[in-house]
Amino acid sequence: FWVPKLVGALYKREPDSNVIVVDWLVRAQQHYPVSAAYTKLVGKDVAMFIDWVEEKFNYPLNNVHLLGYSLGAHAAGIAGSLTKKKVNRITGLDPAGPTFEYADTPIRLSPDDADFVDVLHTYTRGSPDRSIGIQKPVGHIDIYPNGGGFQPGCNLGEALRLIAGKGLSDVDQLVKCSHERSIHLFIDSLLYEEKPSMAYRCNTKEAFEKGLCLSCRKSRCNNLGYKVNRVRTKRNSKMYLKTRAQ
Repeated sequence: FWVPKLVGALYKREPDSNVIVVDWLVRAQQHYPVSAAYTKLVGKDVAMFIDWVEEKFNYPLNNVHLLGYSLGAHAAGIAGSLTKKKVNRITGLDPAGPTFEYADTPIRLSPDDADFVDVLHTYTRGSPDRSIGIQKPVGHIDIYPNGGGFQPGCNLGEALRLIAGKGLSDVDQLVKCSHERSIHLFIDSLLYEEKPSMAYRCNTKEAFEKGLCLSCRKSRCNNLGYKVNRVRTKRNSKMYLKTRAQ
């Protein structure tokens, strides 16, 4: 389970921080449309909690960084849009696609939900709205490791072999592998500070794969994950990089 790993990595990197985990597992594991609808309620509850902390303890919201994975990324976005003052940062880890790809900004993660919004997209295969992860950029900086499609080490051949051997029960493991890669890439960025992964701004993943975008001029490259440089351009910035299987 990835939550303790992420919490441990956050404390290792920021020993004096307060890490608060929102446990909405029961709501998150309902039939998908029901869970998707619950993001509004969860976001509202989180916003109320943040406002309470700010008022009760005079806590500055420029110290607040929300992290959300899949549906949780949209819950974080909704929370950010409802707080009385803006939170500092939201990181979306492969925000969920179905029902959100074409949704209006109040009910999904968007750049105006925090002073800075950065997003990792690791499973954006298939037609929009059928894609497990949202395909369109929804932050100030949107990074698509390996083009945002299937992630190395989560290979399709292996999946077909598993299906042949064990039936369809392992398909969800394959989906999980690419979808959850966003979390593990972020954890790596916390733990391996001296070896940041670099992403490059590019119009298309095809152009990136041809090696046409490997420039750092004019903020064209950025660190993946925790130490991202907070570059805010007028339009969303789509960035790409290649990662290994591990």
